[in-house]
Amino acid sequence: MSYSTLLLDLDNTILSFDQAEQYALRKVLEQHAIEWQQELFTMYHNKNKALWLALEQGKVERDYVLSQRFVELFQQLDLEVDGKAMDQMFRSFLTEEIFFMPNAKKVLDQLKKEKQLYVVTNGVAVTQKKRIQKAGLEAYFNEIFISEEIGYQKPSPLFFKHVLGSIEEKDLQDILMIGDSLSADILGGNQVGIDTCWYSNEKVGKKIQPTYHIQQLDELIMLVN
Repeated sequence: MSYSTLLLDLDNTILSFDQAEQYALRKVLEQHAIEWQQELFTMYHNKNKALWLALEQGKVERDYVLSQRFVELFQQLDLEVDGKAMDQMFRSFLTEEIFFMPNAKKVLDQLKKEKQLYVVTNGVAVTQKKRIQKAGLEAYFNEIFISEEIGYQKPSPLFFKHVLGSIEEKDLQDILMIGDSLSADILGGNQVGIDTCWYSNEKVGKKIQPTYHIQQLDELIMLVN
């Protein structure tokens, strides 16, 4: 099916947040003279993912997530830290290096010729904007929607209703949401009646069903035309 308008998640859809996250955490640990261990990253990654999921579900506040992930990580090392200060350090490192998902720039170059493109992302606005700017992505998108600025997180229908009320295309059948998160991108799109495309190597489960499932981002070019 052809779509005129694409809503694209940022992290692990266009930019590799997993790589950026690992880079930033390594730098934070270096600042505290802590030797890098992959187990520490796995521990942090799992805790961070669980906290962000709780935020998406409305169980915790954003500031709690940003600080608590570091408090709990360093507790495992028998260290007490200022979680807020650690988060600020982490996010400064997060914007130092840019890591693209495979074929992301090539896909954007092609899509921009024929489609209206928008970024729809959760996260801290100043950090996301710096990453987008440093990656040279601003020219690709008509507008950038960030949860912190909107006041609601994906998958909240209020987030998506804000986006849908702001973009040019009003026919929901012509809009496609693309992202890597079933719980944020796909559920959110499903709830407001737009088609969704899940970008992941994992198998689709039973609870949340995307309209489409791709494993390589360049599959999107044929899908939307």
